[in-house]
Amino acid sequence: MPDIATVVTYNGIWLLAPVMVWNILLAAKLPAAFSRDVFWHEVPSIISIPENTLRIALFALPGVTVFEPGAGLLVYGLGLVAYFASWLALIHRPESRWSRHALGFLAPAYTPSLWLAGVALSTTSYVGHEPWVRWAFVALSAGFLSFHVAHTTLIFRRESRVPPASRTEI
Repeated sequence: MPDIATVVTYNGIWLLAPVMVWNILLAAKLPAAFSRDVFWHEVPSIISIPENTLRIALFALPGVTVFEPGAGLLVYGLGLVAYFASWLALIHRPESRWSRHALGFLAPAYTPSLWLAGVALSTTSYVGHEPWVRWAFVALSAGFLSFHVAHTTLIFRRESRVPPASRTEI
């Protein structure tokens, strides 16, 4: 088992910190469709409950892992760039063709697959290097992303029927 300094310094939870900080600081700047009141309005529990349960499990698992330098961190970094860019496009150009198209609107929901893959490739368990930890993370990621993309697709379909003049900005 690694020493406590290694466990704290290389804890897998650090890989989630940039995403959490980004989300906290910029969520309010996204178009109104992504606001809590709109995004979670009338989402069926068959989607919202598994999405949130899997999100909690997914974000908890890295707390019991350590990350190692390597190709996984490159995938993680590139994934962060794609994820952040997807937000910036929606924030700065909400009425652009990209942002109004499903591919652009859904980008914040599907681009996490890239940085989550980087986390999976970079982290191992504290004891041993049990492969089940990586596969558990991949399974949680796939489950969460399935529900998260389904949820965002529902919002896109609902909001794309609303004329631009009647959309409210946050």
